Amino acid sequence: MHDFQFPDDSWIAEYNQHVPDLSALTAFDITLDYIQETFQWLRTCPSVVLPMKITHRTLKTLTMEIGRRTVAGELLMPDELDEVPDTKVFIAVDHTNIEAICIGQILHMIMQPFYASDPDSMPHVLPRDAGFPQAGRMCLLICTASCLERLEMLEIIGSVSTAGASFVPILADDNFRFPAEGTFLEQNRVAMELAEPSVEELQTIVLSIFREICAFFQPMMASEAILNTSAAAIRKRINNTLAARGTKAPTSRRLSFEKQNSCDSKGIKEAQAAEENDADATV
Repeated sequence: MHDFQFPDDSWIAEYNQHVPDLSALTAFDITLDYIQETFQWLRTCPSVVLPMKITHRTLKTLTMEIGRRTVAGELLMPDELDEVPDTKVFIAVDHTNIEAICIGQILHMIMQPFYASDPDSMPHVLPRDAGFPQAGRMCLLICTASCLERLEMLEIIGSVSTAGASFVPILADDNFRFPAEGTFLEQNRVAMELAEPSVEELQTIVLSIFREICAFFQPMMASEAILNTSAAAIRKRINNTLAARGTKAPTSRRLSFEKQNSCDSKGIKEAQAAEENDADATV
C-alpha cells in the first residue's frame, strides 16, 4: 500500500518487545534470530507501491509487471482512472476499501463466462469518481462496513435512482449495518447533505433498497463451490430483473425476489452440506 513503511533497524532489533509472544512461531522452529534476519532480507526485495485508490487498470498493470519479473527497486504504480464500460449492469463498491474493490473484481471475473454471448449485460465495476451512466439499468451494490457513510457511494445511489435503474444489494461483509429509518439520517447527515438529491429523498432511496432481500457474496469466507452458488443466484436476479424491466406489467418484485432468495439460500446451504459430507468422507 502507498502508506506502508518497512521496519527500520531499531524496530527489528526490538521485535520481541513489539511481539512478546512468539510461541506460534517457535512451535515451528522459527526463532527470533530467524525472524529478524527475514525482516532484514525483506527490505532488500523489489517492491511495488500501489496508489491510494486502486482501479481495474492499476491491477492489470500490476499483474503485467509481476508477470514480466523485471521489477527492480521500488516501482510506483500510476494512479490510472478506468473508463466507464459499455454495459447495462454495474457493480458499485466503496473505493476507499481495498477489500470491497477486490470483492467487486472477483464478482466481475466469476460472471464473465456467463455473459460471453450478452456482453451488454456483463456486470462491471463502476470506476472511481464516475457517476452512474444514464444508459445503466442495474446497480449491484456491494455492502461493506461503513460504505453508506461514504459521499461517493451516496452520490452513486442518487445517480442510479435518477437513471431509473434497479438495485440489487449484495451483503459482502458481516460488519455491514443495515440502515434503519430512525437512525440512518442522523448517523450520516454530514455526507448526505453534500450529496444529491435532497437529504430526505436520499434517505428514502437508501431505505427502499434494503426492502429487498440481500444477495450474499463473501469471497473472503467462502469456498469455490459456495462462491459459484452465490454468483449463480446473483445472475438469476440480474436476468429476472432485466427481463421484468422489459415488460409493461411486471409481477411483484417483492414476491419474486423473496421466492428467488429462498431458492438462493437453499442452494448455498446445499453447497455447504456437500462440502461437509466430503470432509467427513475424507476423514
